[in-house]
Amino acid sequence: MTQYYYLGAKTPLPEGTFGEKIAHTKSNIIYYETEIDAVSIYVERAQKEEIPRHLRLPYQAIVYENLGGSLAYTENPRSVDMKSVETLFSYVKAVLKTSFSIEWYSAWNGEENEEILHERLLYADELTPETFFIKDREYVKILRSRTW
Repeated sequence: MTQYYYLGAKTPLPEGTFGEKIAHTKSNIIYYETEIDAVSIYVERAQKEEIPRHLRLPYQAIVYENLGGSLAYTENPRSVDMKSVETLFSYVKAVLKTSFSIEWYSAWNGEENEEILHERLLYADELTPETFFIKDREYVKILRSRTW
């Protein structure tokens, strides 16, 4: 089974690969200095049929981890996991400049619309990379500020 990660926002979400640090390319082959440099996230607009019912904001995307990093909550994250959440942290901070709120949700394939098991409300000034580790079927609402 596959664990899926979803983002929702009030404004369009940038798509593509974020966080990788390419050393050089040759003949369409990408080279990295270290394993950590290769770790990234890929953000892709979600199709209507893929969107969990829990996401209510108008723009949704699926977030994939590339090359070994994980966004799943763990007591002892590896360096590749930290790189994944640090990249997502930077991504979300940039999105919060244009979107007042963001939704962050995770579920196993086939369980996306089942009952939420964990829920958090966070404000931009509370965010750290570690706050982006997410449990299965956890819904996180992130607000840019505490005032409207």
